[in-house]
Amino acid sequence: GAGAEHGGVDMAIVSVDWLARWAPELRDASPRTMLLAGRSRGQEALAAVGAQAVADLRGKRIGVHPESSAWYFALWTLSRAGLSPREVTWIDLPSTLDAGRALREGRADAVAGLYGDIELAARDRGGKVLATTADAPHLVASVLVVRGEFAARYPDAVRRIIRGLLDAAAAVNREPFDAARLLGETAPYLGDPTDAIKSAPPTTLPDNLAFFGLSGEAPVTYDELFESAGALLVKMGRLPKAARAEETRDLGALKYVAEARGR
Repeated sequence: GAGAEHGGVDMAIVSVDWLARWAPELRDASPRTMLLAGRSRGQEALAAVGAQAVADLRGKRIGVHPESSAWYFALWTLSRAGLSPREVTWIDLPSTLDAGRALREGRADAVAGLYGDIELAARDRGGKVLATTADAPHLVASVLVVRGEFAARYPDAVRRIIRGLLDAAAAVNREPFDAARLLGETAPYLGDPTDAIKSAPPTTLPDNLAFFGLSGEAPVTYDELFESAGALLVKMGRLPKAARAEETRDLGALKYVAEARGR
């Protein structure tokens, strides 16, 4: 929340569930969601050794980074299988990228993390992937969040960033080869880069307009996703009081770009 001038950042791409968790503490920075950057459609996963189904995890140790989307996905997956979070033992991992190692070393019976990392680890130990966000393609969404002060001082810069991200998304969707090559060089932990792009495809302008309720229809809107995440965090005792979704978004720049493109 400090901003770039004080060693922080002015913009970041984070998951909606992460923002719901930290929005109350970042109130002074006035974080504003401005763009849907992508959705996880198989990138986060839950894998285990010695379990054939999620319901078999009762009483088991589940390793996950507690501030990650993988943790949020794990909670959703357990709930869908009829398990309470209190029916498993949570092993806090220092980062999402530690999940595969934790499973290999036997520090956990199951882990939630990135598919490319934990699928291989589970296979090495004779385990299996039990669920991925392909089963819940609208649960984990990444959004561009901008500090309120920065957005107010540099509206043109924010619009350029949004235009650039939308253009890049269109280019990747049109011809993913170059993006896959670059991803393979910079993020090998995601596994096969072509599969990684398919598991978290960049979003288009129509995707954005529907997600934020501006035009078209989306299975889940930003407000619904943000508020459901906040409600779960309050229920889990991770948050005393949830923020309101409408206080965390500013769609002015997106609307400007959309109108300029005839949408």
